[in-house]
Amino acid sequence: MASIRYREGKGRPWEVRWRDPGGRQRSRSFKSKRDAEKHQRITTSCEELGTIWEPSVARQPPDLRDVMVWYLKRVAATRARQTTLNYGSTLDRLLDFLGEGATTDDVTGDTVADFYAHVRAEGVSLGTARGYVTRVERFLREAWESEAWGEWFRRPTRLRLPKVPRQHIEAATWAECDRVLHWLETTQVPHGNHHRRMMGPGKSFRWHRDALLIQRYTGLRIGTCLGLRIGTCLGLLWSDVDLGRATLHIRADNDKVRWSRTVPVPAALVDELAGWGRREGFVVRVHEGCKRVQQGTVLRKAWEGAGVRERVWKRRTTHALRRAYISGMRGLGADEAAVRYLVGHSPDVHHGYVDWRALPLEATVGLVPVVGAGEDVAALGRREVSG
Repeated sequence: MASIRYREGKGRPWEVRWRDPGGRQRSRSFKSKRDAEKHQRITTSCEELGTIWEPSVARQPPDLRDVMVWYLKRVAATRARQTTLNYGSTLDRLLDFLGEGATTDDVTGDTVADFYAHVRAEGVSLGTARGYVTRVERFLREAWESEAWGEWFRRPTRLRLPKVPRQHIEAATWAECDRVLHWLETTQVPHGNHHRRMMGPGKSFRWHRDALLIQRYTGLRIGTCLGLRIGTCLGLLWSDVDLGRATLHIRADNDKVRWSRTVPVPAALVDELAGWGRREGFVVRVHEGCKRVQQGTVLRKAWEGAGVRERVWKRRTTHALRRAYISGMRGLGADEAAVRYLVGHSPDVHHGYVDWRALPLEATVGLVPVVGAGEDVAALGRREVSG
């Protein structure tokens, strides 16, 4: 059984002692108690298996890709699919930087700093580079703390990075959102060979039909007075909609922050949903092959065609609508906690002690002007909500 003792005054005061299966006394010293305890577990496991522990320099170091696969499986078990893909993309960048066939020996104390300098030299923005570094540091720490790979990694240190300067964020107005939604509903854009190639051979692409689909789920973001995320809108099922009670249930598996909640739906949306045909499956039916074209191209054309200022939607064609909703609600004097509840901002980060049942949700929803009609939003006024 391996044991630990502390020797005061030594450069490496924590000493682990154990015996090999042959009875030979062995020892190894460490700077921290945590490293010593980790080594104690490893040598104890070797004793139980009847094997002889050897330092990593005497053995073939494991392939770094194998460690990354192990880590990504752990990430996938607890994180959303897109988060796992982001981690995988970052680790692929790290592997390309270190070179194909890299082993754990190629990860040194300067690896993270060198990787950061490399991605910045490639023109990656400061905010994106900080995200890369954060994911790499989490990977290295979890690998170091694990019993399976811990002995092959040095104790990771956190790299101090410059902070991203705060930028002035400008949101679209209600009138601009109205023009965008009206453009999506009324404009027909001719299709071309480029879009045929993206759809695949033998498939037609009718822009006016797909623009109507875009209008519907963007309407679910703005017109419903909820400001939902685009992924949540596309994942809504008819079973989530209660037209009789005028409510919408947002499932935990259909929300970015895994927050299950029920929100009121304005009468205008209830009337619209009632005429959407078959009430089964997904509320918003979007052809799988059209999603990328619609989000990346149709919405950009809509913002441009509606004559909206580029700085409020460039590189964020879908999120700009959600941002406009939050900004617009604040301008209308809506209850801040109610707005957070409706849009789905994480309850753990924002006001975890708020009693959501006491919030004026229906009154908050009723503050939003009807948009998408192509009229002057200011002239529409606010709808009165009883109760």
